[in-house]
Amino acid sequence: MVGAASVGTVIDRIHDAALDEAQWPDAIAAIAESCRAVTGILYEFDVARWESQIVGTYRMSPEFMADYRNHYAALDPWSRRSMVAEVGRATCTPELIADADLRRTEFYQDYLRPHGDLFYGLGGVIERTSHRIAILGVQRSHRAGVFDVDCIAVIERIMPHLRHSYRVRHAMRKADQQCATLRETLHALPNPVLILDRDARIDRNYGSNAMWGWIAGAVVLVLMLVFLFGGPSDNANTASNQSNAPVVNTPPANNIANAPRGTVNPPAASETTGQSSSPSQGQKQ
Repeated sequence: MVGAASVGTVIDRIHDAALDEAQWPDAIAAIAESCRAVTGILYEFDVARWESQIVGTYRMSPEFMADYRNHYAALDPWSRRSMVAEVGRATCTPELIADADLRRTEFYQDYLRPHGDLFYGLGGVIERTSHRIAILGVQRSHRAGVFDVDCIAVIERIMPHLRHSYRVRHAMRKADQQCATLRETLHALPNPVLILDRDARIDRNYGSNAMWGWIAGAVVLVLMLVFLFGGPSDNANTASNQSNAPVVNTPPANNIANAPRGTVNPPAASETTGQSSSPSQGQKQ
């Protein structure tokens, strides 16, 4: 009997794996142990390329997996028949192939039997699209017997969580690939490229020459500052020009108009523009 606390721990591990791909082996180990299995695997099958990609395994050696990819994948009766199973439904391998038929296969005699006499499996299709099929499977020996209803209930309970985490993983991998492609493209450009964040700070510098990129970044920042705050105001320049102009004193206009005829004196020498008047010239006038 599998306890609720154990299933809750399995679900937590599954959601951890959605955010950190390195956690998938731990999640699969938790699933296998909750079902009293000795091995486990989660893989996705590329329909176009007709090949499998491992997401995570539990207690499957690299040699075991290499033998599967190189030869036994094409002979696997479990994988071929589980691909058409109902999505989200837990399936035991006796539903896919009879025990007697499995015993006669090269897949069992030369592959499963030498590796711990693996004989029974339990799993299901996590997701199926036109491009890929994601499958989970846990295995145990012939001596351990067929998986019981409690183990089947565990797999069916965690299937929605597996589907969610798998979709998150797939979306994150796709985004990483797109970002990697963009970075490679930017690095290949002959001219520097700057990427600014929303606060107009340089976030990334790409191009064949990083120095020119930083110079261009400095120019961009200066132009942005000028655009935001502007240069010196025209009023300040006008006031400065007026303060430096020479001052010319002129007599008030109303005093000249009110003075008696013939009594208006000429301006003093200091009030003229560079000419001096002598006393003789004044008397002569």
